[in-house]
Amino acid sequence: MRMASASVGGSVTERLLAALLEQRRDPMVDAWTRVILEEPLDHYRQRPPELVREWIDRTYDAFVESLATGSSEPLERHGRRLGEERQRLGFKIEEVLDALLCGKQALVTVVVEELRDEPEKAIAIMTTFATLMRRIVCAFSAVFADTLRCQQQRVTALEERQRVARDLHDSVTQSLYAANMYGGAVSRLLDSGDTDRARAHLQELREATGQALREMRLLIFDLRTPDLLEQGLIAALEDRLAAVESRSGISAELLLVDPDAIPEGIAEPVFCIAREALNNVIKHSGASRVVVEVRVVDGRAQLSVRDNGTGFDVDSDRRQAGMGLTTMDERARAIGADLEIRSAPGGGTSVTVILPLTSLAVSGAGPCNKG
Repeated sequence: MRMASASVGGSVTERLLAALLEQRRDPMVDAWTRVILEEPLDHYRQRPPELVREWIDRTYDAFVESLATGSSEPLERHGRRLGEERQRLGFKIEEVLDALLCGKQALVTVVVEELRDEPEKAIAIMTTFATLMRRIVCAFSAVFADTLRCQQQRVTALEERQRVARDLHDSVTQSLYAANMYGGAVSRLLDSGDTDRARAHLQELREATGQALREMRLLIFDLRTPDLLEQGLIAALEDRLAAVESRSGISAELLLVDPDAIPEGIAEPVFCIAREALNNVIKHSGASRVVVEVRVVDGRAQLSVRDNGTGFDVDSDRRQAGMGLTTMDERARAIGADLEIRSAPGGGTSVTVILPLTSLAVSGAGPCNKG
């Protein structure tokens, strides 16, 4: 072997790797740069070769410093900086990962040349290098993951604002517009002395403003949807009924025949279905009473939402986008549950989620997608 051991601590393999990196720096950095530029890594190939080589120099320095100090901090620090810099330049995480892994290819060439007669040492050095590389990869991947989480949160917040804007336009704004029209009509009728028609329009005005108020309460509640992991399903349902239905003049009751019937792992999608059913009560039913019941029947957990409202024809109205029936169906199927909807014009509505407790599919039980 044609190299002296470096004056560093650590294992014998680490000392050998440190010496190899010190003695073969230029050929290794050149080889690493060349391999990157030969790969289909568009963001790297668009940069001047001397800049790519400078980037590799920095990564190389992190390896050398880590081996010299016996600490992983230089690698982790470099990985974080690498993630931040590459993100600002628009690199994809796969490109950065592939560019880092090109370093292993460059090292293989040198190791084979230096240790062709000592395969065990060669394998040990490559394994150690891979372990150190993993420190950088984990650090830069964490930066990318944090950014993606922030981006997803921003997307979710934007979608939520867009949903609220749609709901304000589709429901609350229309109710307030109707109230304004009735108010103008009442004024004109009173001026003309037609008190009977004015009285009728006043009743319609009260109904329009009452509907707008109910829907505003619903939107406000949706903007602060409870944390089910912290509160639990039952507490979340109680909060919803108290904050929206009860304050909207609807008699709301929560019947807990079997309060622990719904497993915690699927509480989120079940709550989303219940919430959508309750939203329909507020928006469409004209109900004066709603009952939410949790129970077990024939070995199957059930959560039902029943109201005494106007009802509808299930067969012809099931696809109505405004009622979210398709969304409720999809959520139920995602957790291996059945959704049963019973209604008739003038006969109220019952929405029931039926969960076979022996074969629940928890996958797909993600956060509410408020559409």
